[in-house]
Amino acid sequence: MKLNERISIDDNSAHVLQTHDVTSTLKLAEKMRHAREAGHHGNIPKDWVPVGVVPAVMVRQWAQEAGVRMDDSDAMNELLNKKLMDGAFGKFRVTEGRL
Repeated sequence: MKLNERISIDDNSAHVLQTHDVTSTLKLAEKMRHAREAGHHGNIPKDWVPVGVVPAVMVRQWAQEAGVRMDDSDAMNELLNKKLMDGAFGKFRVTEGRL
């Protein structure tokens, strides 16, 4: 959820600073993690293994930082796997182990 947006304009460029609250996404990931650990799969087929829950705004930011096009599914899969394996983003993970 977006909390704030600030725009600053310099000589030849404009910068947009957005602040988002991802608490609800982190709570969802934790809930899914605990449910899977307890053997509950909900509406998710047992042969599907969700690996993480990441807010779209973060996915877009990661792609932009890495220079990856959002429509390049192979590059996006590689980027998301790399980010989800990074300890800094581990709380968005739903499953443990190597992706």
